[in-house]
Amino acid sequence: MLYNILGEKRMEGKERKIKLTLFFSLFTAVLCTISPLLAQASRLYVGYFYFGPPGGNAPWGVYSRILNINTAIPTYYAHLQWVTIMLSYDRYYWLQKGYYKDGTKNNPVFYWEVFDSSQKISYKLSIGPTTGATYSYTIVHAQKTDPKLWDFLIRDSSGQTIFNKEISADPYVPIDLQSFVKTTTSYINVGGTHFSYLSYYNGQSWLLWNRHAAYVDPPYWLDQVSHYEFKAGGGGY
Repeated sequence: MLYNILGEKRMEGKERKIKLTLFFSLFTAVLCTISPLLAQASRLYVGYFYFGPPGGNAPWGVYSRILNINTAIPTYYAHLQWVTIMLSYDRYYWLQKGYYKDGTKNNPVFYWEVFDSSQKISYKLSIGPTTGATYSYTIVHAQKTDPKLWDFLIRDSSGQTIFNKEISADPYVPIDLQSFVKTTTSYINVGGTHFSYLSYYNGQSWLLWNRHAAYVDPPYWLDQVSHYEFKAGGGGY
């Protein structure tokens, strides 16, 4: 079962509002069944919202280039980097694409997620990004007769498509875009994190993000290079 962070300690004001609307990956919930240590793990985030909660009239696609840092992961913990189309903050519905690594893996793998009114799907691919390489991650409305259809794509640095899948989601209207790093312990070092060319699809063309709302949990830091680029680091033993 997918786990969100409603169970975290109470916080006041804006921080609490933002924190309660961030979410865990399904992978974290799966790992929680393996080890009580992970169930008690921290939930730490650093990155950008397009609007931030509660969302707004969001564009119909999100794109980013993400560098694979392949950081060391302690046993029972996990590290993810993703782009997301948020469909509902109230019900925690989203479409997500990125890469994932836990303490059992030598290398990260690509994954995709759909959480909507009828399904909770999280799928890890058998392939993943090469260490030090940058890949592009795209989630974009398919613009077909069936309005629920979305396209998930991953391309390597040469532009070659290495993953392409059509996904159905209900509801399907986007309310926000996200680009985030998540760790389940501050002992994970995210130095070298680099999201670039963050773009949105307006239904006709791709444009660079023209706004953002930043979020960062200590001990991590966030370098807000521009609306459409950020770097992050911090954490570790």
